[in-house]
Amino acid sequence: MKQSHFGDVVEKVVSILPGRPCSDLVTEDLNKSNVYSNSYHVVSILKALVNPKTALGFFAWAKKQTGFRRNGFTYTKLFEILGEAKDFKTIEFLMEDIVKDQVSLIPNAFTAIARVYAYVGMLEASVTAFERMEKYDCIPNSHTFNIMIDALVKAGFPKQAYGMYDKMLQHVLLTNLYICNLLVYSF
Repeated sequence: MKQSHFGDVVEKVVSILPGRPCSDLVTEDLNKSNVYSNSYHVVSILKALVNPKTALGFFAWAKKQTGFRRNGFTYTKLFEILGEAKDFKTIEFLMEDIVKDQVSLIPNAFTAIARVYAYVGMLEASVTAFERMEKYDCIPNSHTFNIMIDALVKAGFPKQAYGMYDKMLQHVLLTNLYICNLLVYSF
């Protein structure tokens, strides 16, 4: 019988992983743990992991488990972890994996990617990540637009920020006072 109590599953899996690179030994320990992991467990476990290689190895293990379905939330958390480590190649690889496996994404996944690229000054890649949403049949929300406008203004691209603001209005989304002030003072 596999464990299903949320806290027990997360605690047990996290206790197996810290400081250990994912190897056959770790995989064996995870398999022996006899836990049932769904996407909620996986996101919580990923939140507890700081090493991107460990997180990626755990995610690869979880993908093979019965009952686990990858979704926008699991990928978003993984993108955040990989982004903090500036592992852009793996992010791109995972995006290809998403397309191949037809995983449905949420705007937050693209926001995480765009934010990471913007944070390290790769604005073109950030805008490209944002524009990919349409390719994946994902509709941007106001939070996603706000992240992009903020990044463009702070990087010194007020005209592009206003262009993004116009796109936001075309989607009939509302902005907030922070973004309005940012745009007003950007010139």
